[in-house]
Amino acid sequence: MRKGQKGRIGKQISFLFLTVFVLFALCACKDKEKDNPQDLRPDPAPRTELVTENAVTEVPVYYTTTDFSNLVPLTIAVNETKECAFVSLTKLLAGAPNDYVETPFPEGVKLKDLYVQEDTVYAEFTSELLTIEKEKAEIGIAAIAASIKSSLPAGINQLALVVDGETLEKLGGEKLPVTVGPINYYPKNRSPKEEDVLLTTYYSDGEAMYLVPVTQKTKGENLPQEAVEALLAGPPAKSGLSNVFWKGTKCNHFTVKDGVATVDFSKEILGYGGGTAFETMMIDSLVYTLTQFEDIVTVQILIDGEKVDSLLEGSDIRSPLAPNRPLNLVQ
Repeated sequence: MRKGQKGRIGKQISFLFLTVFVLFALCACKDKEKDNPQDLRPDPAPRTELVTENAVTEVPVYYTTTDFSNLVPLTIAVNETKECAFVSLTKLLAGAPNDYVETPFPEGVKLKDLYVQEDTVYAEFTSELLTIEKEKAEIGIAAIAASIKSSLPAGINQLALVVDGETLEKLGGEKLPVTVGPINYYPKNRSPKEEDVLLTTYYSDGEAMYLVPVTQKTKGENLPQEAVEALLAGPPAKSGLSNVFWKGTKCNHFTVKDGVATVDFSKEILGYGGGTAFETMMIDSLVYTLTQFEDIVTVQILIDGEKVDSLLEGSDIRSPLAPNRPLNLVQ
């Protein structure tokens, strides 16, 4: 055999061995993938920080009433930040700012991280969260959801809780994750249906200190007028909240024009006979309830069709009223 032929045969043999080796290696990799199916999982969705577009100096924090039955939104002054949700939860975990509200969380719970992944916001806490009292777990989860709700991007409506890297399936017997839904929805033993029309009204807490939002199903024919009727009817039974209008007060007439809602009440509106706290709550509940609607900027109060200079404790109602401060501002 010639020298050139030997060289070509040697190269062919080497190529054959190389081909066999490559095929063997590929088979081994496929067997490994079968043995380790987790290697086939797609990469997890990217995480994004939960921040707002504009910096703010006030954040909403949802504490609870002293009986732990309802959420109470307080507006807290903070240093300028875009991490509104993170700051809100940090304030919530730090404890109640006064004796009129409570926090359902045990001492020592810290927020470690807060981020969005797909349609879910993940809130990671230290292990002290797991020591929450069972009867406070539901309102505690609701307080977290409500405190971050205003910071959530469109399409993000699920809340998951994480403790030291592990996503929880339950907290104190309450299933997780949860949908970030309406605040203080009544009746408490039901959840709203997707097609339901919901209405939020503000009542007084039991101490006549703060306004408390309540969400209920309504007809949806005239939301602002239905809101006034709901206020006059009073808070849900056994809610622990107080009525903000004197019993027997009626709405004689209701109109909205050029951003002004005009509400004509019957004379029974003055039946409370005085009391600064009651009078302030009555006015604020009406104004905050009605100005949540886009077409209402101010509220004009009439009594039996007439303008009145002031109420019994001197509150000026000659002109249309607007919210003069953030809701339940804590200074």
